[in-house]
Amino acid sequence: MQRFRYFKMNGLALPKIISDRELELLFESIPDIASKKKVLYWDTMLSMGAFMGFRQSECSNLKLGDIDWYRGIIVLRKQKNKVEYEPVPMPDIIAEKLRKHISEYKLKIIGSNGYIFFGIGKSGISGGAVRRFINHLREASGITSSYKSSADGRKLYTFSFHTLRHYYLTMAYKKLRDIRATQVVGRHKSINSALRYQHLDVDDKRNFINTIFTEAPKTEIEGLKEAINELKQLLRNHTILPAL
Repeated sequence: MQRFRYFKMNGLALPKIISDRELELLFESIPDIASKKKVLYWDTMLSMGAFMGFRQSECSNLKLGDIDWYRGIIVLRKQKNKVEYEPVPMPDIIAEKLRKHISEYKLKIIGSNGYIFFGIGKSGISGGAVRRFINHLREASGITSSYKSSADGRKLYTFSFHTLRHYYLTMAYKKLRDIRATQVVGRHKSINSALRYQHLDVDDKRNFINTIFTEAPKTEIEGLKEAINELKQLLRNHTILPAL
């Protein structure tokens, strides 16, 4: 299974990302560790990271009033290194998940002063609570690879909540092949932050190699031979009349 590590190329730190299959495993593992009543909660929150590039703090601070259903946007009141109150378009998959989420947890959301991802009391979920859930999810899914150890010997794992944002931006660049567009959808203040997503992943490299070494199908080769033979026959049968 494809797993990426943290490393540098030309002085630029490349992102820690996960493969499509690993992302599927993470979502499939949510029911194994979350109570039945909280499966939708965590599914929605992880989807915000993977399909909108939301940071954990942006999810924790998201309130009901930040969602503009008519315009299909979420207004971010606070975000890292950027202007406040930036409108972020909602993809259809997120809009649908949020509708179900709000319908399921409306009383909890109202009781927490409008926080979509409610925590204890009248506040959004804490960073510590998210990290604890991610730790359990990492074990349940088997995605436990680490890219290095900290100074005090702790493992630093490839998968964290922020890895979902890296996944989103890597997929964005693969689809768009436009670094400026990747900067815009990633809400990066500097284009330099988006440059790290220009790397080729293992699947890209495999496709390039297959293109080089894979022979054309036999039927295509035979068809090409027939076309060449027909052209040769036409040339042999063609008579060039002398000029008058």
